[in-house]
Amino acid sequence: MTRLLFLVLSLALSLICSAQTNPTKLIVPGAQWRDTDGNVIDARGGGVVQSNGSFYWVGGTVGSRVGTVVYSSPDLVTWTNHGSVFASGMGRPKFVFSETTGLWQIVGQIGRQFAVLSSANILGPYSQVGTPISPFGVNFTDFGLFQDTDGQAYVLYSADHNNLVVSQLTLDRTNLTKVMHQFSGVGLESPAMFKDGNTYYVIGSHKSAFMTNNNVVYSAQSLTGPWSVQSYIAPMGTRTWNSQSTFALTIQGSQTTTHLYLGDRWVYPDLPNSTYVWLPMTINQVTKGVQAVWNDAFSINVETGVVTTPKATKYEAEAGKVTGSASVASCTTCSGNQLVTGIGATSTLTISNVAGRGEPQWVSFHYINTDGLFGDLTLTDNQTLALVKQRNATVSLNGGTPMPLAQYDTNAGIVMSVPLQMNLTQGSGNAITIASIDRQAAGDLDYILVY
Repeated sequence: MTRLLFLVLSLALSLICSAQTNPTKLIVPGAQWRDTDGNVIDARGGGVVQSNGSFYWVGGTVGSRVGTVVYSSPDLVTWTNHGSVFASGMGRPKFVFSETTGLWQIVGQIGRQFAVLSSANILGPYSQVGTPISPFGVNFTDFGLFQDTDGQAYVLYSADHNNLVVSQLTLDRTNLTKVMHQFSGVGLESPAMFKDGNTYYVIGSHKSAFMTNNNVVYSAQSLTGPWSVQSYIAPMGTRTWNSQSTFALTIQGSQTTTHLYLGDRWVYPDLPNSTYVWLPMTINQVTKGVQAVWNDAFSINVETGVVTTPKATKYEAEAGKVTGSASVASCTTCSGNQLVTGIGATSTLTISNVAGRGEPQWVSFHYINTDGLFGDLTLTDNQTLALVKQRNATVSLNGGTPMPLAQYDTNAGIVMSVPLQMNLTQGSGNAITIASIDRQAAGDLDYILVY
């Protein structure tokens, strides 16, 4: 692959998608999400809060633009960009309201210090409160926030890089009052917290720069502990579905309470092409284990809290036509126990007779890419940036312009998926061809789902 060619194809896909609208209100993890103006949503490391029937998402921008931006949505899918509220930028910003002052705060980190922005309106304008501080004299990084059911708010942060700390916020949300608990020596970052019933949960990601890892979770009946030992929130080898935790959003619906895992899927070094992975979480009420459950696409009724998944038609890769050195191989963890391997620039797979509705539809490509090494990564690994590798396929619909398909490392036997929105023609005459860029191999394809 040449990076220039892949970036050109990415731009072509961006222009294609900008002219399309999402036909259904679906949350599609890993896709490139766009706001109501058709622009890519840029709100990394952020958090979401619900107020007066709307959801508000605050996050930090990446790339050439640096700032803190706010979006709003009635349904967690349709997002309106309200622009930058702090031009200098803030790391991992989160919303919190103060009943004491009647003000909205955006709290986060500037450098290695705790910082606060304040406004009478959630949409701003915001002004900085005082100067950033180092709470309790420690380096303050990798900020997270949680507001309890009693209204009290807490921040989570890495203290001196290695200890994960939970501290209480003052009622005016401008300072920290006391440490509730310290997870010593755990080396975690990007923390998130939520509460289910009487149980608290803390999610954390290992320190591996922009490379994803297997995020862990702790549970306790009290913020002061005792806390459980670590467990994983996603199947081993998925590296938390190639994402890093940033927030946990609770939807208290009329029928059920649903907890959503909100994560960033960083694309390094092309950070502006990073995407978001939001997933419903399940909780084992006996063991208190938590799992972020993968869905290619799902919807959530924000009134009832009910999560639903759309119907999809499966097309097995091994039923398609291969050319060149591409071939069908056995795979014990795959659908039908087979997949197609050896897909390259001159070795292709074409899946024919794909039914379409004559409008944009989400198509998820389920694949395996075993280039990377298995296990968690830390910053002590000298080869961290080389361990998780991305393959790059191309996808052509009915012989049209190839679209790029980034296939991140999945580890041995781990089938994962990546989505594309494709404008399938009406009827069952569609053909989807998978190849690769610049003669390098694409991921091994298990099947596709057309939604």
